[in-house]
Amino acid sequence: MEFASPQAVYAPTPDIHGIINLPVASTFDYLTNLYVLGTLLIVVIAMYTNLFSWVRQRRDERNLKDFGQVVDDVKKGMFRRVKKLPCNYEATAKPNEQELGTEQAVSNRQEFTRTVFDCRDWIRALGMLEFLVATGGFYGCQNTIQALWLSSSQPIVPEVVRQAITSVAEKTEVLQLCVRRRWFWPWFCRRTYIKVPFKVEYGDVMTIYYKLLGTSYNMFQGPLWRARLVSLPQTSVTRYEAVLMFTVHHCITDAFTNMIICRETLQVLNAAMTGHVYEPPFRAFTPFICDNLTTKSDWLPALKFALYKLYSPTLGNFNKNVYFHGTIPQPKVKTASTSILYQDLSVGATRNLLKYCKEEGVTVHSCIMTAATLAVFHSAQQLSDVDLEPATIKVMNCVNMRRYYPREYREATGCHISVEEQELVINGSDGSSKISFWSLARQSHASLQKSLLVDKNPIRNLLGLLPCSLLIPGNYSLTRNGRRNLNDSHMITTNMGDLRDLLPARYDHGPVEITKLLRCVSDELTGHPYTLIFHTFRDRLNVTLEYYSNKIAHDDAARYFSILTNFISDLAEHGSVNLPNDRKVKTKKNKLI
Repeated sequence: MEFASPQAVYAPTPDIHGIINLPVASTFDYLTNLYVLGTLLIVVIAMYTNLFSWVRQRRDERNLKDFGQVVDDVKKGMFRRVKKLPCNYEATAKPNEQELGTEQAVSNRQEFTRTVFDCRDWIRALGMLEFLVATGGFYGCQNTIQALWLSSSQPIVPEVVRQAITSVAEKTEVLQLCVRRRWFWPWFCRRTYIKVPFKVEYGDVMTIYYKLLGTSYNMFQGPLWRARLVSLPQTSVTRYEAVLMFTVHHCITDAFTNMIICRETLQVLNAAMTGHVYEPPFRAFTPFICDNLTTKSDWLPALKFALYKLYSPTLGNFNKNVYFHGTIPQPKVKTASTSILYQDLSVGATRNLLKYCKEEGVTVHSCIMTAATLAVFHSAQQLSDVDLEPATIKVMNCVNMRRYYPREYREATGCHISVEEQELVINGSDGSSKISFWSLARQSHASLQKSLLVDKNPIRNLLGLLPCSLLIPGNYSLTRNGRRNLNDSHMITTNMGDLRDLLPARYDHGPVEITKLLRCVSDELTGHPYTLIFHTFRDRLNVTLEYYSNKIAHDDAARYFSILTNFISDLAEHGSVNLPNDRKVKTKKNKLI
């Protein structure tokens, strides 16, 4: 594995126009027809690929059955494979010998004999959800970013950070993948010769944050991740601060995997800075178990879900629901970008909110989702001189599919998520009293639990996600031509709960600790104007709102976020929301508190 110097600049992905011939949408009808025909084509290809599954079995594909044995063999050092190095390896290795020294170059060559797969090995086909987010990768979106604000009693040396990241990348296979086409379907392919894309940056943290979030990848060549260290001015004689950012494409990761990568990196870093050695465990790339959970009884619900996802944004014109029949203006722009607004609750407010949720018998997720749904309605009502009619607010929840996995795969790395939908009919009087709000929250909680535990809709919906992938090229084409984008829901939520066990703030009395955490995904080309992200870190609830320039204007997003955060603050303080006051708010600036 080659180590890139801190000054190395990772090569950006070539212009997408040179990779994919994009459709040019001239009329709404033309796009609708293209959308339907494209879905039918993808469904036929998927059926063909599954029907002739013997083609895949002729290749050396790891499946769920022998996955555990592979991990055991790697740990014991018994799994070896004689490899043929790339023909251009000698030419590419010589510059490294001059830069890193002969001893380091020899160490790099030896790593080729210890890896599990050759660079020409195909690991497995992408699952349905992975196909959707990989489609976004070819259009420059679906990039996840996680920023850690670090505070240390010792100087944070970039070279030590780079070595810690390299140590984790060597043991984590998702960081060694690229996506290539095989037959009629994209497959994951493992690279054995990669650069560790680490660099030290200087400047404004959020400027660098947005720059990384909007930078695309070369999906065919990889690597599909980057790491940046941003040094911060020293505010104390005894404390040193920096921000460590990881960007990983969504097709190989999810929020859970990002937390594992950050946790392992901090453990290696703290051990190194105290004179110890921490060996991160080997984490092989897990099969996409989600698709194996589906049964024949799931086909009909999945077909209904797929047909609805086809109809809703096109012939169904769901935009009239998202923008309340024109009450909220829908942008017409030729560029698409992701922006965020975020706010932390205090420790006391977070504790009070959790107490109220327990008293009312609902989860924090259901409480926040109810407040977010009410805020959608009332942010539109603030722009209207007349009372709006009862509105159906549709929210899609991201679900960690590891909840359905066998115990041995509960820490599987990769993108193991699905979605489920919730609908709430909101009237102007809903939430006007404590009884009214918590009644709505219990209704939302019961519906969500039924979807997750009884109907298991996240499993069923996986089979129907192919039409959602067509929204990405469709909205990309509409944006290029300055037309309104298509939507199929009001927002998506992603909740990681309390992170104290998954991503601790402190590590065994090590010098480096995490003081703040900020995560989001560039999701501007799918079918919703907002993504609501929340979790609890260091006993404080963090709420982040993603919004997209091609879906919603900044002033409208800021108005919505102000109403939402006022609702949450009122719930933490009084256990209810104050509609008359919370709707008459001024927008807040985007700043970390």
